[in-house]
Amino acid sequence: NHSNDVEFKVSYGYELENPNPVFKVQMAQGNLLKGRQAPSYSDYDFDKIIEIRKKLKKVFENTDKRVRDKVISYSDLQD
Repeated sequence: NHSNDVEFKVSYGYELENPNPVFKVQMAQGNLLKGRQAPSYSDYDFDKIIEIRKKLKKVFENTDKRVRDKVISYSDLQD
């Protein structure tokens, strides 16, 4: 659906001072995050995003909640 340099940034965790965890999907192109643009993705990509969400949530639940901005790559989530 997009050019080859478009990727999805999938995040799970606390945002700002919100005490409830949030799940966020954003589009990135090149080095720019398209933070306010609503992502659109294929059905296949959506299935992958849901799978990634489950894995990120599991990592989040097992992480010290004082840790902020921990980056986990897709390869780190592989079983």
